[in-house]
Amino acid sequence: MGSEESWKKLIGDAIEAKQIVCRTCKIYNKKVQTSRNGAHKKCCCGRLVRRHSFDGECLSQKTNKNNAEIPNSPKIFRHQHSTTVPVTICGTLKSTGSIGCKYIRIDKQSRMGPIYQLLISDCRRTKPSLILSVYGGAKYFTMTEKMEKEIIRGIIDAAATSNAWILSTGINNGVSKLIGEGISHYRLLKANPNKIICIGLTKWGTINESTRFELKYTTKGYPPELRRRQISDNDDDTDETIERNHTHCILFDDGKLDGYLDDKHRSDLVKYAMKDKDDKHKCYGVTIIVEGGTNTIEVLQNDIRKKRPIVFIEESGRLADVFASLINQTADAKNDQQFTPSNEVVRKALVEFFPSLDNDEISEITERIQKILVKKNRHLLYVFRMDRDKSVAETIFKAIFTIKNKKNEINDSSEQKDEEQNESNDSSGQEDEEQNQDKQYAEDEDILLDLASQWNYFDGALSILKKRQKIKSNNKEIKGIKEKYMTCYKKLFRDSLIENHPVFVEYFLAAGFDPLKLLGIQRVEHFPAAGVGPIELFGIRHVEHFLAAAFDPLKRICTKNVEEQRHEKLLKLYQDTFAEINKSNGSYIKELFGEPIRETIETLDIKLNRFIGSFIEAIYSKEYNTYTKRICIDLTNYVCSCCNSAINDNASKNSQVFPKYNKDTQSQDQQNNKKDLRKKNDIEDSGENNNTENLLEKNKLLRDLFLWSVFMDMPEMAKILLIHQQSRICAALIASAIFKQYSKKSLTVDLKEKFQIQADDFGKYAADFINDCYKYNERSACELLLRQVPLFGNITCMQIAISSENIQLVGTACFDQTLTQVWYNQLSMTNNQTLTRPAQFLSIITFGLLAPCIISYRENESNTQEISLSSKGINYYADREPTKNAFKKYWIHFCYFHGSPFIRMCYHFISYIWFLLVFSYMMLYHLDSPDTLGIPHWTEIYVIITVSTMFCEEIRKLTHEYKYRMVERWGSTGSTILTISTNIFYIAPYLLFYLGLIFRYTGYDDKIFTAGRIIWAFDLELWYLSSLKFVVALKHVGPRLFMLKNMLRDLAAFFYIIFIAIAAYGVVSRALILYRQIPFTGSDILREIFYEPYWFIYGDVSDKDLLDQIISDGTQSLIAEATATHVLLAFHMLFINILILNLLIAVFTDTIDKVKENTEFYWRYQRYSFIREYFEQPPCAYPPLIIVSHIILLIRYIYSKLCCKRTEVKYYTESITLLRNFKMIAEPNTLTSDHWDAFEYAATHNYARSKIDKQMQDLSQKVTESLQWMKDTIARVKMNDRNKEPLLLTSTTVGVSNISISTQPIENSY
Repeated sequence: MGSEESWKKLIGDAIEAKQIVCRTCKIYNKKVQTSRNGAHKKCCCGRLVRRHSFDGECLSQKTNKNNAEIPNSPKIFRHQHSTTVPVTICGTLKSTGSIGCKYIRIDKQSRMGPIYQLLISDCRRTKPSLILSVYGGAKYFTMTEKMEKEIIRGIIDAAATSNAWILSTGINNGVSKLIGEGISHYRLLKANPNKIICIGLTKWGTINESTRFELKYTTKGYPPELRRRQISDNDDDTDETIERNHTHCILFDDGKLDGYLDDKHRSDLVKYAMKDKDDKHKCYGVTIIVEGGTNTIEVLQNDIRKKRPIVFIEESGRLADVFASLINQTADAKNDQQFTPSNEVVRKALVEFFPSLDNDEISEITERIQKILVKKNRHLLYVFRMDRDKSVAETIFKAIFTIKNKKNEINDSSEQKDEEQNESNDSSGQEDEEQNQDKQYAEDEDILLDLASQWNYFDGALSILKKRQKIKSNNKEIKGIKEKYMTCYKKLFRDSLIENHPVFVEYFLAAGFDPLKLLGIQRVEHFPAAGVGPIELFGIRHVEHFLAAAFDPLKRICTKNVEEQRHEKLLKLYQDTFAEINKSNGSYIKELFGEPIRETIETLDIKLNRFIGSFIEAIYSKEYNTYTKRICIDLTNYVCSCCNSAINDNASKNSQVFPKYNKDTQSQDQQNNKKDLRKKNDIEDSGENNNTENLLEKNKLLRDLFLWSVFMDMPEMAKILLIHQQSRICAALIASAIFKQYSKKSLTVDLKEKFQIQADDFGKYAADFINDCYKYNERSACELLLRQVPLFGNITCMQIAISSENIQLVGTACFDQTLTQVWYNQLSMTNNQTLTRPAQFLSIITFGLLAPCIISYRENESNTQEISLSSKGINYYADREPTKNAFKKYWIHFCYFHGSPFIRMCYHFISYIWFLLVFSYMMLYHLDSPDTLGIPHWTEIYVIITVSTMFCEEIRKLTHEYKYRMVERWGSTGSTILTISTNIFYIAPYLLFYLGLIFRYTGYDDKIFTAGRIIWAFDLELWYLSSLKFVVALKHVGPRLFMLKNMLRDLAAFFYIIFIAIAAYGVVSRALILYRQIPFTGSDILREIFYEPYWFIYGDVSDKDLLDQIISDGTQSLIAEATATHVLLAFHMLFINILILNLLIAVFTDTIDKVKENTEFYWRYQRYSFIREYFEQPPCAYPPLIIVSHIILLIRYIYSKLCCKRTEVKYYTESITLLRNFKMIAEPNTLTSDHWDAFEYAATHNYARSKIDKQMQDLSQKVTESLQWMKDTIARVKMNDRNKEPLLLTSTTVGVSNISISTQPIENSY
């Protein structure tokens, strides 16, 4: 909207063009001469005779030359008593907000065209798509506060979302005042409010003299001599003023200071706006009646005459309630019929709501109402009931669509009649006329669809979409129409995404529209042999295939591929969404998500790394999988932002993470095999490959849209897109993880709670999905939790659930069963029984030699679908083709036995206990002084080698986890302090051991040796404590260890309180009884001041005996000090032993109770880490034997670096066989991944769809009950039973489809 200066300039231009003028009384002019007694004499125009502003020749001059008062002046003011004058009063009236009310005083008989153009110019040539005429009650307006808020808010929301103009009387009372207050509240409460155009149409004579005086004073350049009151101070003036929150106020002047404006001007303005249409713009007019008196009937008559819809607000009072009551009584909902009410019914309603009317008035108004309520006008009349209908905005839009459909039906029926009459006569222009009409219908429908999208009113758009969907013909004319429809669909789909209208998005996806086409992504023509490069194209064989298939080489070479187009569209979608956020209250997204993505789509990989975890691979840029950029991204997201600039540097080729040529989400082996396969395929196979690639790109686009909706905080949109995801469980877990991160990073409590609720909601979705899968097929459900999901960066559902601490999914039976499957690996699940323990013990002590004979193994499941799994990951199934060779079978079972994480844990436990025994024996008997040391005892050598191999194993484990993105447990304690403390606890044993080793062998001083001995003693204590990790997998012990972690966190908060209490007593008491007796050294101060009071916590009060001795010895001079210290000691014991310790116990109890509530979760959380650790260990990972595996890995690594080009992929395969990942990886070029996707989709589809359709079923039931209520309306009215409330008819929330969507597939052109 323009500024105050631009408004003045627009008016000046219109005045200069003689488009607008003003009008005033010309009976007298400002030079009139009045007698001394006629100072208060009034003109028939309402002004004082001496206060006219007209400066031309007036009627008084024509009557007498002295321009004196006319003796017999006119008593009734008529049109000939006024004349046109230039516009002199215009400007901007300041309001409480930043937007003032622009006003202008013009002639009442002015043409509406210039006024409309003036308003359009001030709105920067933005034409309205909707005009809401809100009329009704004025002085006697009464309505409940709740209804006022709901109705006005609905109207304001409707105007804010659809580029609408609001028309009202513009005066500061009644419904016009409520509209102004609603606009003011909207501007104040919205961070970035839309510009709502609200225009007041009133009469210059209607407003009071004070307001007129203010307008004159505000107008710049208005003559000072005319800034005076034009009526007598003794005259009664009205209390009508301008409502200042309106953006414009048009003051029509007929020269008289009296009366009210009729409805002609409003009706003409709406008519002019609706006629101002073109191919891209069309305006609709709707009138809303709130309360209202009998004069409001004129508004209704004008709208009925112009076929404009009217909405009555029921229970707002008077006229609105009269029409609402009559419409409800005269409508047969069962047969969809209406009839005109009788005189008796209308009179009865008028008497009820207008008791002051006389019989003649009632008769006249009854006739006017009956003409309005005739059957042919009923499609124009609508009633809004607050406790029945969803919103005023929806009712308004329903009225517009119904009118439009009714007009089309009328036009169709009239065309059919004309066609029947002229059937025998051939008309040459008939086809052209029909085409023009069809084109106009299509354009009108496009405008309605756009308006439906702006208002998020799907019911109105559904009829148009369904009608267009029925077009099946393939002739050229129909194809051209369908292409035009597709252009409209693209805009509608994209606007629905940006404006968060999930119901529209669900329709397009459920109806079979291709999302790639809806976003304008063109599929590039592929070569006959997929994967053929530009150089290979010129081979003779490929050229023949290429030309034979009629492929366009220019289109292939010059067009961007689908992935580039998808990234470009996604980048634009993020940018436009951020622009839309600026218009709403979603600015908090900028604080959480960060700055909008402006340059490269690869920035999304950094966002995914930040909000999900560094275990997710880059899905938008393969370059971001290099070590250099990965380290920079992780440091930027989790440590500091100083490495952000390094992300854009080119990483060296040698630092790439395998797979080196990882394109998007596919592994290197998969790509190499697929590339070879493509080169072997003929042209006959190209169609199938293209379909596969198209499906992959479609799934990637749906994934990108899902992540976009989650990042932009559109949970309802995300739920709609979740239905169409290829991996729903993983997608739901990712949404839950992102919302949890949003909750942690939010600064306000309400946002924290909001995001936590959304995170729990999606977490429950994931848990319910896996429960459904587990119900149908336990085996496949367990595989879904372990399988690597290429679409989401090769993560697993278990990884994201553990990283985000998803209690819902971790607490499922399927999660526990999956861990048990991996725990025993190829061993039979019956090994969990107690009776099998002796056989397990014998097998372990014989190093597995007896295992193939006495241990039970998994059997081949012949009745299940075969899946092919890579040896790089998890595969706990037995071979499908068991060998008949006894020795080979024995060897396979022997390897199975030692490959089980359960057996590995047993051997590791034995080796660790042996290590503790040897270390303890060394510390007790063979830790000799350096001066007597010759060759170290074997126990010391063994301990040094064992600790060194364990340290190397820890380094290898960290390197392996980071290299292959198995870092979901890093920093997952939920507390930064606890994470640091835990890492220190793991590092401290190695640090202390090597520190003690340095002290032992760096010198022969006994003091240094003693220091090393002490350090090793403390180190041995930590090694003993570390042995607790072997019991974390026990259900009754593991959660208790987690309790200890949390209790240490609670204890840290009390350290300061306890220290203050100890220091306070220690310093004060020693100052009283040991004055100048404590040496000023660190050890003495620590021992005397802090150490002794510390033992008070445990009840050892040594000071009491000392104080009693001082007091009993009367010769000492410290009796007073000792007595004071006694009092201090009593208070200290009360504070420490009673208050602080009991408070600490209470905190510990609360922590224990919290852990007990989630015992299953904490146990399975720790069990996952425990099982994964032993599964990923190399063979013989038992210190110090693990040095053999380290040597082999080192040799292979050096060999691969020396022969990188020839053995890179081979080394990768072999090393992964030695070091497995805790993932179930499908073999490339198999249908395993497709089988998993198909099973998950089928098993979870019903639940996913039921969540969306549930409220739709509730709505249908409510509609049925409401129809039954409406059938009884007439009977209840006749019985005067108006107390019975109607049934509530509530619509579904945004994002939940409340209609029956046809899922019939659409042709390829869509």
